[in-house]
Amino acid sequence: MAKCERNKFYTERYHTREYAYRDPEVNFLAWDGFKKLKSDYSNTKYYNEVIKECGYFRKYLGME
Repeated sequence: MAKCERNKFYTERYHTREYAYRDPEVNFLAWDGFKKLKSDYSNTKYYNEVIKECGYFRKYLGME
């Protein structure tokens, strides 16, 4: 879900002239999918797999 939110954000907003905040350090937002994954699934194997595979999520968690 977060990946879809991220892709939609980049496609519809970030890579357009209308998006005012184009800081190169911004590569994710606190999407609902990230929030839900952290709050509801942090004690699952899937959660740990996402941490291994997703740099955006690791950054969201403050690990990078």
